[in-house]
Amino acid sequence: TEPYTVAPEETWEQLAPLLEDAMGQLGDKDRAAVVLRFFGGKSFAEVATAAGVSENAAKKRVGHALEKLHRYFSRRGVSSTTAIIAGAISTNSVQAAPAVLAKAGAVMFYDVTIHP
Repeated sequence: TEPYTVAPEETWEQLAPLLEDAMGQLGDKDRAAVVLRFFGGKSFAEVATAAGVSENAAKKRVGHALEKLHRYFSRRGVSSTTAIIAGAISTNSVQAAPAVLAKAGAVMFYDVTIHP
């Protein structure tokens, strides 16, 4: 698991109310990759296996999803980096998980394979 910058508490307070809708804006594959990576605590290798893609492709998918989240938050006045967004989600995933997983349909949380 690669380290991410830990988000300041005030950043999480800005992101939290928007996270459920932001995750809902992602496509199924991107959302599943983010759920596995940050809410499931999976490595890129594990995300890759679940998605049936290479580890490099899984890294790209997570990276693209984080960019989409970054743009979503930026449009709503939350100024942050993708690393801080990743850190905020990862650090606060326990409290954020119920709403986000319900919205995502918990499709991927328990090692269910995603097909590319």
